[in-house]
Amino acid sequence: MKYVLDTNVFLEANKRYYGLDFCPMFWNWLREHERKGSLYSIRSVYDELKDYGDELATWVRQHSDYFYSESDEECQKNFDHIVNLCQSQYDLNHQKNMKFLDSADPWLIARAMTDGSTIVTEEKYADQAKKIIIPNLCRELGVKYINTFELLRKFDDCFK
Repeated sequence: MKYVLDTNVFLEANKRYYGLDFCPMFWNWLREHERKGSLYSIRSVYDELKDYGDELATWVRQHSDYFYSESDEECQKNFDHIVNLCQSQYDLNHQKNMKFLDSADPWLIARAMTDGSTIVTEEKYADQAKKIIIPNLCRELGVKYINTFELLRKFDDCFK
């Protein structure tokens, strides 16, 4: 099984539970599982994180190979499908929805659809959400998603 990480996974891990300054094992674990082919993220997430000017931005730039491209034809087609779905089912005049389409989020879903990956995100499903969020679109599109703690429980080698 492959897992693709959302921007908020990196941000939350660094700010809260697995800061680069006190828990380097988490970040090494991410790299190890990328090398094994089970964890990765996408270039659009890289673009959102690389210029923060903090220790995480430095890590992201040093490990740019962790972030896979979304430029292949199938991923592009899946992205178009997501955009069409959003246009037909959501109010794109709502400011937060306009930001969604300009963010890494639709690309993350497109990459997961293309690779058959499960998305790892800290967003939660919300009934009748007015803004577009990853879990809601994932449910509509049949894409699996979990949070960081669920991901860690799926592996038996966490921080060993």
